[in-house]
Amino acid sequence: MLVLASCAASAADPDLFKEAAQGRFQVNVHGRVTPPNGLVLISLHSKEPPDANDSRFRCDAYDRALEQYMRASNEPERLAAARIMNDVDSAKQRLAGGR
Repeated sequence: MLVLASCAASAADPDLFKEAAQGRFQVNVHGRVTPPNGLVLISLHSKEPPDANDSRFRCDAYDRALEQYMRASNEPERLAAARIMNDVDSAKQRLAGGR
């Protein structure tokens, strides 16, 4: 079952952020700004601390692709790595009952 936290619920539930910090949600987005270079992708890197990777997402294939993305010296390499991360994310969401 996919569990989502919503901003609207935060006013009604003061423990929402506490639960998010404990990793109780599979997806948790709350006011993140996406820079043009794609660094928001790092929020799903398993080595990030819980305040960046709220859902405690962990996947070796995603981590490898993100590291390739960060080391890429040109746009085609970055796009190839981004496609892998997107495929991993989509597959994980399907397994969790999303999309």
